[in-house]
Amino acid sequence: MNGTETTAGDLARRAIDLINTRRPDLAAEIFAEDFVMIDPHGHDHAPEGSPRGPAVFANIVGYLHRIFDDLRVEVTDSYDAGDRAAVVVDVIGNYRGTPESPGRGQPVRVEQVHLWRARDGRLAWHRFVENDAELERQLA
Repeated sequence: MNGTETTAGDLARRAIDLINTRRPDLAAEIFAEDFVMIDPHGHDHAPEGSPRGPAVFANIVGYLHRIFDDLRVEVTDSYDAGDRAAVVVDVIGNYRGTPESPGRGQPVRVEQVHLWRARDGRLAWHRFVENDAELERQLA
């Protein structure tokens, strides 16, 4: 890298900014057209039959803001290796809930680890893991 190229870590921080600023409309600037997002259970977040790409992340941003009041994502640690990055975050908010898991406004703070891969100046792949047991404890 020549020092002027955008790294996976730079792009990952911009993706987190999209969550915090509620700007999923800017996802096309950061994500590759074939972007893949894998959740903690190994599931691809693209709905069956739908295209991959920036819309996958934009949909997740909308979903997160629907289920959490006052959502914010804080970076607590990161590692940037050029085309790959790892970012540790705390997801913080008051849980509003989903139809499957109704909330009562419980305060939540859960740590997640995000792995990112970049290609041609865009994020191409993302996988994250979280402590589901801790999240369930906070929601009980």
